[in-house]
Parts: sequence; C-alpha cells; structure tokens
Amino acid sequence: MATGDLIKHILSRASSMNQAAKKSGLAQSTLSEWQAGKVSPSLDNYIKLCQALGCRPGWELDNFLGTNVKSKTAEDLLSEALRLKPSEQLKFISLLSAKLSVYFED
Repeated sequence: MATGDLIKHILSRASSMNQAAKKSGLAQSTLSEWQAGKVSPSLDNYIKLCQALGCRPGWELDNFLGTNVKSKTAEDLLSEALRLKPSEQLKFISLLSAKLSVYFED
C-alpha cells in the first residue's frame, strides 16, 4: 500500500523499528502495522512519528512523492487537517492514501 511505503520511507531515518517506537512513544506493533499497510496512522500520530525522527511531515510527503511543491504548502495542508474533526481526518487520510496509490501502481 502507498501509505505503508511512505511510513517505511520515514522509518528509514531510525536505526531500528524499536528505536523509532521509543523516540515516538508509539508501539512497535503499531509502526509495523502502518509499514505493512494494514492500517493508516491518524494525522496526529503521523506528525508525532515525523517529529520524533527529526523530519517535517509536509517535507517528507513532498520528498517522498518527488513533487516540486514547496514544503510550506504541504505543512499548511497538514496544519489545516489537524483542525478537522477526527472523522474528517480519517477521510483526509483515506483520500491521501488513494492519491499516493497512483504513484505505486504495479
């Protein structure tokens, strides 16, 4: 899944899954599920993981997609998404995941 590929890309900044879990305060099993594409992280947890591993969430997304969009644009998008209700955040993550899948069609 595309979301799993993005998480894998972000986790590559850590020396191990265990280190990423400790730094982010997220369970290692949760990170594994995200990486496998079994579930998608909430926007809050996506940002928490990025910050724990020393990266900017919007920049990681831009970099991963290979877009030329300025980081600020992606950061603004994520900032706006954080203001959404939890149910709307899930819709946002689903939409983002669907858009990412275009880049990873087999």
